Amino acid sequence: MRTGPADYAFGLGEVIRGYRLYMGLSRGAMATEIGVAIRSYERIEDGERACPPNFIDTIRGIVDRFDNNVEYMIADGPRDPAVAAGEQNEWHRAVACRAAVSCERITPLLVKVVASR
Repeated sequence: MRTGPADYAFGLGEVIRGYRLYMGLSRGAMATEIGVAIRSYERIEDGERACPPNFIDTIRGIVDRFDNNVEYMIADGPRDPAVAAGEQNEWHRAVACRAAVSCERITPLLVKVVASR
């Protein structure tokens, strides 16, 4: 099992970006999943700030969870999952879309959420 740098390291922004794009998440959604402020995440991804120790390991854990969610949806999930628009639903939407691309039996259905008064 590969582990990330044990100390602060520069130059890992493109690797981090690659993981984020693999999952189809925005920078904001990725920051939320990691549990850091969006601006801190952006600075790390842009190479303006060093990557903290274990940051890459945390991201790999998120990617593993993402892949597991996709595998579950393909194996046991609904064939036509409803996915809601909006940032708060980005994770579920990305999982459903990846499952649809990986498996022709799944067609995500986009639903608009109307805010109640």
